[in-house]
Amino acid sequence: MWWKLFACFQMFVTYHNITTPLNQNYTWLDWLYVGIAAGACLLVFCYAFDKRFYNARVARSFLYIFVAYLVVIKCTDIVQFHGRVTAGEIPLWSAIAAFLALSVANVFEVLAIWRYSHGKTQRLTLTAIS
Repeated sequence: MWWKLFACFQMFVTYHNITTPLNQNYTWLDWLYVGIAAGACLLVFCYAFDKRFYNARVARSFLYIFVAYLVVIKCTDIVQFHGRVTAGEIPLWSAIAAFLALSVANVFEVLAIWRYSHGKTQRLTLTAIS
């Protein structure tokens, strides 16, 4: 149940992040980020609702790409938060709270994609109960 709520929330956030700046000129790197975020959203959705869309090898390969993407995004987040804190736009506690909240959400994304790529499902079997 919680994975389904998380998947729906992530789909809403991903949709909002993709459609909000559409009036701006995207570079090829921005479109690459959009594709990776949409792929991650789709994999989390497939995991939460027990759907088979990708095979395990593709999902596992995407997991490595997604983790590399997250490292780049987290580094840019740190630089942006540092610039905004030093400029006095936001307080330090707010930047730390936002960074931690985003990081926790990303941990759940990685966990769902990892579990999906290894064939884990939401369903309980009789052997798992006993």
